[in-house]
Parts: sequence; C-alpha cells; structure tokens
Amino acid sequence: MPKSLYIEALYALLGGKKKLALSYLKDAVKKGENRVGAYILLGKLLRENGQPLKALQIHRSMAIRKDISDVEKNRIKLAIARDLAAIGRTDEAIDLLEAIKNIKRNREALLTLNRLNHLKGNFKKAYRNIKAASELDPSISKDVVASYLVSASSICLKEKRIEESLKYSDLALKYNSDFPSALYMSGKALVSNGRKSRAIEKWVSLLKIDISFFSLTIRMIEETLFEEQKFQQLETILNDLYQQHSGNPDIFISLVSFYEKKGQPEKVIRLFENEAGQLKINNLIKIEMALIYINNDRVDKAIQTLRIDSAEKKKENRYICTVCNNQVNIPLSYCENCGGIDTFRKYNEEIPD
Repeated sequence: MPKSLYIEALYALLGGKKKLALSYLKDAVKKGENRVGAYILLGKLLRENGQPLKALQIHRSMAIRKDISDVEKNRIKLAIARDLAAIGRTDEAIDLLEAIKNIKRNREALLTLNRLNHLKGNFKKAYRNIKAASELDPSISKDVVASYLVSASSICLKEKRIEESLKYSDLALKYNSDFPSALYMSGKALVSNGRKSRAIEKWVSLLKIDISFFSLTIRMIEETLFEEQKFQQLETILNDLYQQHSGNPDIFISLVSFYEKKGQPEKVIRLFENEAGQLKINNLIKIEMALIYINNDRVDKAIQTLRIDSAEKKKENRYICTVCNNQVNIPLSYCENCGGIDTFRKYNEEIPD
C-alpha cells in the first residue's frame, strides 16, 4: 500500500480530521490494503460515525482470513465485540470477548468487558475486569478502580439496593481509606440505611480531607445532630472546620445559623466582627448579618454591613463527561453512565445568592 493512504489517515486522525481519515482508509481498503490495522481503524471510524453495521461487516470479513496472527485475531474479535455492543447485541459482545485467548493479558478486552458488564448491571464481573486490567497496566491506578466501585455504589443506591451500595463503597475504601468520593457515597448509603451517626463520622472524616464536599453533606450533619440534641458536637465540628478553612463563607453561614438557632446572636456578631478582615463576604452573609444587627437594635451596623463589597458569586463544582455529557457533583475517574475512564472535566456553576 502506498504510504500516503494508511499513514496519512493516521496523521489526519492526530489532527482531529476524522472525515479525511475515513476517506483515506476507504481508499486504502479499495486498493487491497492487507494491514489489519487499516480495517480495524476504518471500522472504528464507521462505528463512531453511526454506522456500526458497516463496521461489523468489515471486521467480520477480516476474521475469516487465514494469514493473520493470533494477536491480530484477538484485535479483530475486540473490534467485532465493540460493533456488536454498538448495535445493542451486548450479550454476544461479552461472550466473544470472554472467548479471546489469554484474555487476562489483554488490557483493552478487559476494559471493554468492564464497560459492557457495568452497563448491564453486572457490577461484580465489571469490578473483576477493571481490577485485572489494573494489574496489567499501572496507569489504571487504585483510585481508578476505587472510582469504579463508587460508580457501582451510586447506581445501587439509586435503585434502593442499599446493602450492595454499602458493599461497593466499603470495598472502594479498602483501596484508599481517604478516597473522598467513596467516603461521601458510603455516608449517603448509611443515611439511607438509617445509620445517620455512622454517616456523620464518614462525612466529618471526608471534610477534613476535602472541604469541597461541605455543601453536599452539611445539611444532613446539622439536621441529625440537632435532632439528637448533640449541639456541642455540631459546634465543635463547625468551629474545627472554620479554623482549618478560615474565611470560608459556607462554613461561616453554618456557624451563624447554629448560633441563631441556639439564641446566641452575640456570638454571631462577635464572630463576624473578628473575621470581617478575612471572611469572603457574599450577599447571603451581608443580608444575614444585617438582619441580626437590626434585630439587636444596631441599625447603623446593618447599613454599614450592606455597603460592604461582595466577593465573587458562589460557585459549585460540577463535572461533565466528555464522552456522554453525564454530569455529577463529585469528582470521579469512572463515568457510571458510559463506562468512560478519566473522561470528566471540571467546571464551576454559579449559584444564586
């Protein structure tokens, strides 16, 4: 084959020109190109272009060739399995992948099996697949495996399979006892299981590691400790977190709310005036403090507070999968929706005051 066709197709792909690469590969096949890679790549582009049946035909035509090695046969089987999955014949795809020779040494086959088993709800098998892949490839870290288990835990929780959810989040914590998303999901499952005190233990540990989970956990922490009249414990938690993250407006508002409920406005005022120099004051804080000053007959202070320049608008971290556009509010390395690994990107969503 002239170098310009297959190689040019690869260069076109590197440049993000999929249509041009597809054209090169079609010409290569028409001219009798024998490289297995050309056919596999052509099928891949067709599949991504919404033509999985055409891809399947091309890959199956390669499977009957007798002049190819065992390694190439496995590559073709993997391509066929992906074609079958794309047209909804997932069970056939899984059977084909499991029949690949030396599958325990085939990273791509294991990852494809992981994704397909996950999408079918076979979380136990999917976990074994990604665990085996991680043992082959150090780039698939323990945190990636833990992230997969968190995704399985999340789906189980949505489906009210609480014990399974706990099992997968606890297994994730065995990979990394400080894994933030696993601590968060474990807490959610424990709350659903009625074990709120244990959930709070998980979440307090989480917040010491990653304060970005504060807004996702604090309401349940507050409600539970107020219900149980554990006021001192809540005050200690909030003050410890504020000392660790001085100036954090979310923790400050929670402290304000706590002291208001306890009927201690003087503590709120003292805290505000002591922290005014480093506190990131937003509109919510200004309004809250102005009302407290007014209720304590200090109108001049209320007016002065309302005139303070606000910090930037509150933002909430969100994560979006670049493959399927799935959006989540916790950082993950594994997309529960499509099975993508390291496909999330972070963005900030402004929250109204």
